[in-house]
Parts: sequence; structure tokens; C-alpha cells
Amino acid sequence: MMKKTFLLTFTCAAALMLSACQTTSTSHNGRHSLAHKGAPTVDTAIQRAAHIATQQGAAKEGLVFYEQLYRRNPQDIETVLHYTTALRKDGQAKKAKIILQGWNENKTSRDVMVALAQTHLSLGEFEQALPLAERAVDMRESDAVAQHIYGLTLDALGYHGQAEGHLKQALENWQGDPVKVLNNLALNLSAQQKKAEALDIIDKALIFDPYNKHLHNNRALIAALRTTPKPGSKPNG
Repeated sequence: MMKKTFLLTFTCAAALMLSACQTTSTSHNGRHSLAHKGAPTVDTAIQRAAHIATQQGAAKEGLVFYEQLYRRNPQDIETVLHYTTALRKDGQAKKAKIILQGWNENKTSRDVMVALAQTHLSLGEFEQALPLAERAVDMRESDAVAQHIYGLTLDALGYHGQAEGHLKQALENWQGDPVKVLNNLALNLSAQQKKAEALDIIDKALIFDPYNKHLHNNRALIAALRTTPKPGSKPNG
């Protein structure tokens, strides 16, 4: 079913591209103006195809579409963010980093900072991720994604107590499915030996996604922890 729907989407996008080319060749207003007029329709079709492919789990196909969009609109920030996210999820985080670093040199976009911080995080470059995530949070404290990335970066660097606060702020403002934030918060709490609280949080995640094997595995690991009271520490910064 997924393949059939995706094939239909691809066909529609290709048909729209052909239609735009035909319009360009037959118009009396000249190639430049009509090519520009037809372009948004083509871009919208490709974007829709990319979104549907990604939603249906066809990540590779979605990446192909987002790459087409990026080649057509390399200066469009939304296109850059979609494309680099698809690259990162495809295991091409280094390529995503190069693109985002080029943007971040001359721009002050909070979304680019967060995306670059997340890319550094996925590459294990925690020290590089930290100032970007921190600045993004400073720019807008209510940015749940920035708070989440900042919390994960602090957690990866061992600042578990400080990370907890940011993960909880992320959860408070999160839009959509909160499972990944709940899971990460539960792991953070378990690292601080707050076993009961960690189990409570991961049980909330299981309410949203009761058949998630990853969550069940994490719950089992947390439940098996032996809690030994230990004074926690966190930086003042």
C-alpha cells in the first residue's frame, strides 16, 4: 500500500514538472517570467512528495526529493532545514554539517543554530553543540526543540542535573508526540539514580506508544538499576 501511494505521488510531481516545461515553451511572455511563474507549482509538488514519502517511512525517497528542492532553492531556509534533517537521518551528518555551517556563518537564524547543534550532537561533537544550543535557548526560552537539544548536550557532557531542567522545559512546551522527550528525560533521571521518577516518566511515554520495543527495553534497564544514594554535582554556569 505504501509503495503504491508513493508511486502515485511521484507520478504527480513528474507530471507537474512536465506541465511547467510545456507552459514555458508556449508562452509569449518569455522564458524567464513563465519559468518563474511555473516554479512554485513544481516546488510545491516536490515538497508534498517529500513530506508524504517521509511520513510513510520511505526516508530514502524523501531524501531524493528534498535534494531536488535544495538544488532548486539553495537559499531557502526551510528547504535547507528539511534537506539537512533528511541527510542527518540518513547517516550523512557530516554533509549536513557542512551545509549548515555555511549558513550559520552569515545568518542569525535560531532554527539553523538548533539544526547545527543537533548535527554536532549526532556526530558526538558535544563541545561544539553546546554553545549553539545555549545561544538558541537564550534567544527564545520557550523553544522546546532548542531546550531538548541543549538538555541532551548537557546530559552527554555529564551535567545531568542541569540537563534535567532543560528537558523538563522542553517537555512543557513540546508540540506533538512527546515520546522521545519523555524517553530522554527518563534516561536522564536514571543517570541521576532517580529510579522511581524515571519509571514514572517512561510509563507515561508508553501510554503514547505502548508497543515501542525501545521504550520497553529502556524500562527494563531502569527497573533493574540498583540505586545507591550518591551526591550529585552540576556546574554553576
